Amino acid sequence: RDDNNNEDDDSLSDNSMTLEEEVEALRATTIGHFTLGAIKQVSSLRDKVDETKTKFVKLLEYFGEEERQEMQPHELFNIICTFCRDFDKAKEQVHDNVKKKQREERKRQANNKVTNGASSTNGSKPPVRRARSSPLRVSSMQPSMSA
Repeated sequence: RDDNNNEDDDSLSDNSMTLEEEVEALRATTIGHFTLGAIKQVSSLRDKVDETKTKFVKLLEYFGEEERQEMQPHELFNIICTFCRDFDKAKEQVHDNVKKKQREERKRQANNKVTNGASSTNGSKPPVRRARSSPLRVSSMQPSMSA
């Protein structure tokens, strides 16, 4: 039996074609054209997967996760989504606190006017209006969050 296997191996190697011959044989048939197209698409997809993996590693480094190279994309994007939700909640809370302080200040000023009007003291100063300041930005790359 070993002799038969050796003969089969020899017969296969005798019938083997070069790459160019294989491509020409594939081009001769409809299924061959399909196969060549599929090979090109798979090769292109593999290149894109490699490029995407490289970009993801750079993204991990950008967000300071380079020590966690085994992190999966869905894990990173889950972290980013959680951060964005928490950031939006904090932004709303700050906005609500600012409005509350403004209401309290207007109420206090209204009470002062009533008190000052009743005592009719001269020389009272008008309330000082503060200019609305823009929110603090951490970097020039941070998007503007002003409404």
